Amino acid sequence: MTRQSRLDAARKALQNHQPIEAKAELEPHLAECPNDADALHLLGLAHAGSGMMKESVDALERAVALAPEDAVIQKHLGNALFHSSRPQEAFACYQKAIALAPTDAFAHHNLATLLAKTGDTDGALRHYAEALALHPGFINAHYNLGLLFLKKADSHSALIQFANVLALAPEHTEARFHHAVLLLNENTVDAAEKDFLQVLDSHPEHVLALTNLGVIALKRDEGQHAIAYFTKALALDNSLTEARSNLAATFMQYDRFENALTHYDILLQETPDNLEYLYNAAVARMTLGFLKEASDHLLILLQKAPAHAPALVNLAAIRIRQGLREEAMALLEKALALNPQDDACRHMLQALTGNSEAADTNPAYITQLFDNYALYYDRHMQETLHYVLPETIGAMMETHLLHRAENAVDLGAGTGLLAPFLRPLCTHLTGVDLSPKMLKRAKERGLYDALEKAELVDFFKQTDRHFDLITAAEVLPYIGSLQTLFAEISAHMHPGGLFIFSIEPSESEDLFHLQQNARFAHHPSKLQALLKSLSFEIMEEKRVQARTQDNKPLELLLIAARKLP
Repeated sequence: MTRQSRLDAARKALQNHQPIEAKAELEPHLAECPNDADALHLLGLAHAGSGMMKESVDALERAVALAPEDAVIQKHLGNALFHSSRPQEAFACYQKAIALAPTDAFAHHNLATLLAKTGDTDGALRHYAEALALHPGFINAHYNLGLLFLKKADSHSALIQFANVLALAPEHTEARFHHAVLLLNENTVDAAEKDFLQVLDSHPEHVLALTNLGVIALKRDEGQHAIAYFTKALALDNSLTEARSNLAATFMQYDRFENALTHYDILLQETPDNLEYLYNAAVARMTLGFLKEASDHLLILLQKAPAHAPALVNLAAIRIRQGLREEAMALLEKALALNPQDDACRHMLQALTGNSEAADTNPAYITQLFDNYALYYDRHMQETLHYVLPETIGAMMETHLLHRAENAVDLGAGTGLLAPFLRPLCTHLTGVDLSPKMLKRAKERGLYDALEKAELVDFFKQTDRHFDLITAAEVLPYIGSLQTLFAEISAHMHPGGLFIFSIEPSESEDLFHLQQNARFAHHPSKLQALLKSLSFEIMEEKRVQARTQDNKPLELLLIAARKLP
């Protein structure tokens, strides 16, 4: 067999990714002709194809010694040295290859890749640009340049390069994935989703594409789809932190705290110092009533981040529920010093210190309180607190409502516990509340004709409707001064209309004062005077043990008043 036929056979084997067959052709020839530079060159490539990098470097160095002016051998020796973690020697080989063959786009590309890996970003950009100027259709150069732009946080330029790759090779999965991620970062959601789905068409188990499709579902408020994507990604790779973290956060967002906690516990086993995981696990445990465990998480978090204001506030809330008033006050003072704009924190602190003078209605506190309460409000009120106020108001309406109400409004509707008693007595029923999560639960009842998220005074100021029936069950204890609200109610009530509400009665000389439970108590006789000044006639007053509070009966005063002509 001639030298040329052996070399041709070796080249063909290498082209077919058969390095062992290539070596079988070359080694007998090199035993006879050990200084054949071309054969040594091919042997070096065959060793590299077999993963034998030391042998590859040895063969290519011998070839270079025999043919120092051969640019291709220099380039391939550079590749072998690069993959042998010998970057300085590889750099010298690439430079020599480019000096010998300045128009070799592949040499420029390989040098650029080496420079990018060693941190010479400017040099890498220069040589990638040179490679593409010489070979505009060089797919790997476009792709690696895109990765370099990503490293530089130049998203716009990276997006262009990945788009170039896809124009040349639409089947390039990783370029399409990166293209999709960049589109998603720009909030071009539909185009990003299309790309991610194409990635899954060719690679159904691409866990990062699944994870990002879950993120898109979250952006669209499609919680169940998001959970499905994250769950599938975790089924394929149980160690995928990004998918597990997103799944846990999704469960939190949709009030599935038990599920969230399962995943946060796993995440905390892997990264016990992660502040986000500690905080969310604490909130989940707190919401589920596991106060000691929640407290433990928050204490660990605060050891690592003493200025974490939300952790301070939540730990204070736990201490309040545990009866540790002084500790709660100290925590709230720290939180308020860190975030002086936190109205909910200020309200809680005013309640604990007995500072009623500065206190008044606090929408932030109300929204936060009842959003956190929405998940288990009905069960807690009816089964744990033995809540009987809706039934009592229902009986009072039956007694005093002169005719079916055309328009009724349930102020502080919450989850709609009063709706079953209101619905049979009115034609159109509106519910008003500050808490979006409470309103979501109320909507599920299907008893309201309209539900509006608003402060009560704002609701009346923004409507020109008049009402025949207005109820306010357990909402006025979250409002300090009632003059403005009652004036609006009077202005929006038909003559003969019925207004039924509850208060926590106060013995204070003031019209209202803030109690340590962060609710307002109101003076009954002064409230009666206010009603009379607004043309209301008191029809009935009834003291009701509406529910239990701290294992004691909570007495409310229920008042029915009719609007005079």
